[in-house]
Amino acid sequence: MLIVGDPGMGKSMLLRRTAEIAERSIYIGGNTTTSSGLTVSVVKDGGETTLEAGALVLADKGICCLDEFDKMDRAENALLECMEQQSLSVAKSGICTTLPARCSVIAAANPKSGKWNAEKSVAENLDVSAPILSRFDLCFVLEDKAGLEKDEMLARHVMNQRADGNEGGKRVKRSHPGAINIVRASSEGNQRLEDNCELIKRIKKMTKGVPPVPFEIFKDYIKYARSFCNPRLRQDAATELQDYYMTMKHDQGKRKGIPITTRQLESMVRLCQARAKACLRPYVTVEDVNDVIQLMTLSIFHSLVNEEGAIDRGRKGVRGSSKTKTKAKLIDMLKLRHRNGFTMSDANKVVGGWTLDNFDVKEMLYELNHNQQLLKQKDMMTGGTIFKFV
Repeated sequence: MLIVGDPGMGKSMLLRRTAEIAERSIYIGGNTTTSSGLTVSVVKDGGETTLEAGALVLADKGICCLDEFDKMDRAENALLECMEQQSLSVAKSGICTTLPARCSVIAAANPKSGKWNAEKSVAENLDVSAPILSRFDLCFVLEDKAGLEKDEMLARHVMNQRADGNEGGKRVKRSHPGAINIVRASSEGNQRLEDNCELIKRIKKMTKGVPPVPFEIFKDYIKYARSFCNPRLRQDAATELQDYYMTMKHDQGKRKGIPITTRQLESMVRLCQARAKACLRPYVTVEDVNDVIQLMTLSIFHSLVNEEGAIDRGRKGVRGSSKTKTKAKLIDMLKLRHRNGFTMSDANKVVGGWTLDNFDVKEMLYELNHNQQLLKQKDMMTGGTIFKFV
């Protein structure tokens, strides 16, 4: 069985729970697995050559759970015989034998582009060979689709696991406009968020003229905080975090700009606990949450800023193609087909089936003209606009 889908959908946790429930099971990660670790390895001890069983042989009459299946490189070829014949044929160091490997294989994989593309097939989304895919009997796709009810249920589940008690009284739902303004910000004014960040202003004010803490004292302080401070998440702080997560998730569903999953929610919980631990507090306060929200907002902002310091809404988080790369690709394609100049319709034909989420061809051409990479002229024959390379 193959489970594939967007990151942060709990595929690894599903495999771990399966390995815990099954009476005989093996859980391994594909990014640290070799073909010998899956099948058998040859060991020489005192002049004698012996075989040591790998994961598939140890999972005989059980379940072998393979996480990060798409990162197994060539080790995946070792599964071909096992998944079809339920056995492993070995010919190593003069030993020729067949070992039983009667196990069920449950594998989890992520799309090679980082996000599941419903317009492509499973083989096109995965970096896995066709013979391996044909061996799986079942294939399930888990998509991270933005939905208010589902996202709120997931956020509530994460917060219920982390929150301590019901302090804080009645819940008041808050929105976080600062987070949304990052995505909606225009690149025209080149307004940097650091200029208006209250956290940065407060840090600069508190550290102005203050000598640094001596190294040994600071080292002992960190040891003490890690040893004796284990902050808990109160209900009011959990509610604040959940509202921020829902704000970002809802805005992502509308704009498809920033990847926000439950992993970001759990990372914010860890940051809040670290912030409270730095203050030697036994619990996380709303103040800790507000500082972490500003940190997360800055992090998202920096992932959207291009090399010119402007917000590039074509970027998809830390990974993925940016608007700058798309413009460079467009120029290369146009130079191959239209060296002497091109029109707007020519550029649209070149783009063809490209996926342009937050910008269009006209916008890119006018930006290239503004940056003096293209020269916009009036065609004397047709009276239309023509672009030429500088």
